[in-house]
Amino acid sequence: ATVTTASGWQTLEFNFANQAAGTAALNLGFTYNKATIFFNFGVTGAVAGERTYYFDDVQFGGLAGPSLPPAPAVAPAIAYCQNAVAAVLSATALPGNSLLWYTVATGGTGSPTAPVPSTTVIGTTNYYVSQVDATLLEGPRAAISVTVSALPVAPGATTAVGYCQNATAAALTATPDAGFTLNWYDVAVGGSPSTVAPIPSTTAVGTTTYFVSQQNATGCESPRATITVTVSGQLSSPVIAAAPYTRLFPGLNTNISTAGQSGTGNVYSWFKNGIIMPGEIAEKINVTIDGLGTYRLLVTNSTGCESTSNEVTISDSSNNRMFVHSNPSAGKFQVRYFSDINNLSPKTLVVYDAKGALVYKAKYIIFGAYTAMNIDLTNKMAGVYFINLFDNNGKRLATERVSIVR
Repeated sequence: ATVTTASGWQTLEFNFANQAAGTAALNLGFTYNKATIFFNFGVTGAVAGERTYYFDDVQFGGLAGPSLPPAPAVAPAIAYCQNAVAAVLSATALPGNSLLWYTVATGGTGSPTAPVPSTTVIGTTNYYVSQVDATLLEGPRAAISVTVSALPVAPGATTAVGYCQNATAAALTATPDAGFTLNWYDVAVGGSPSTVAPIPSTTAVGTTTYFVSQQNATGCESPRATITVTVSGQLSSPVIAAAPYTRLFPGLNTNISTAGQSGTGNVYSWFKNGIIMPGEIAEKINVTIDGLGTYRLLVTNSTGCESTSNEVTISDSSNNRMFVHSNPSAGKFQVRYFSDINNLSPKTLVVYDAKGALVYKAKYIIFGAYTAMNIDLTNKMAGVYFINLFDNNGKRLATERVSIVR
């Protein structure tokens, strides 16, 4: 209770913080919503007589206290990539004021030490900071939102690239996600990135490792993909040779082979007269009278390096003998006779039985040294038959016999 004396219109303020003797102390936990005013308190009406008292605008309120400091100035939003090195949070207080840091918007215990955000977990964390003035009055808290974004995955890339020494190399390639950019490095960790893909050097034999990452629009960079570039030395030129013959006639065959080119992963390609021979992929090939020509070998190793051999020519062996194969036969056999390249005129082949009767006659166009003339006498009886070969002028060139057995 407060007792005051006033005359005329005055503004009276009752400060309940000043406890009157004999009254209960002010308890801010209570709600005070009723005031009782006694006019001429302590004087009875008989003594005071008839009086008229006036009052107006009774209201509850408080005395104006000191102003609280404002919330400190902050950067309200900060972004980091996962596992990045974060800086200590900062705020700007008024001169003479100090900062208090919180992890909650209200309540909690403030710390004068600014926190360092963790970047190990993806997501957003809110921090709060207030300022305290010299009278220890604390103002409202400013919020700082720290967002940690996930790192992109490493870009797609061919992890191993091979070149032959001194070959022309292409720029390395990798595939970034949509909207991402590539960063190229020559070291696995650290180093200065380049947005220009490197072109490997192929002058020296050996292996060089390159690295590439991708970066999103917020600046988060992925782990680095590794690309290994191997430069292989040139293959030594293979040497091929024919054995036991370089000149053939019907019944003879020879082998062409190479030595010293049996590396793991090597691929062999044989060429005859400049045309690749399908299916011939071994280090050695066999040549018969039907394979006269010039041969060479192309060797390709596992990294794509190629080397070409010398050339070996298998030619005919001039022989005036007429060759019959197979002899004896079941009726089908082959006749061959040497024809010079300058004398490829048609030949006439005539076959007689043992009685001298004509059983077969045909004209053959000769187009090579020992062109095959195929004969079918399977409709004839078993026995001995005589073969005569004539040139285009009717001159007998050779005579041979063949036995037909059943």
